[in-house]
Amino acid sequence: MLASGKVVPGYGHAVLRKTDPRFMCELAFAEKYIKDSNLIELVKANYEVIPQELEKTGKISNPWPNVDAGSGALLMHYGLTQQDYYTVLFGVSRAFGVAPA
Repeated sequence: MLASGKVVPGYGHAVLRKTDPRFMCELAFAEKYIKDSNLIELVKANYEVIPQELEKTGKISNPWPNVDAGSGALLMHYGLTQQDYYTVLFGVSRAFGVAPA
């Protein structure tokens, strides 16, 4: 992926130059409420390894995870396995954020 110049899904952000705080909230939620999940352990392992590997390339200005790096694992854990809906949920959450109260 890196050699072909493609984006690594779940890593980097158009504005942030550090780990996305939403990702950190997902991680904290998972640590508190989800025990013994291989998916969550994989997200944690990726958080430890991928940024270091991306930095080694010297081409990535923001190697830190964004909200998408953990959201899929959380959705799968809670039974939403149709990945086509992940983007829909992300869009709906954005719409709720700007909707008048």
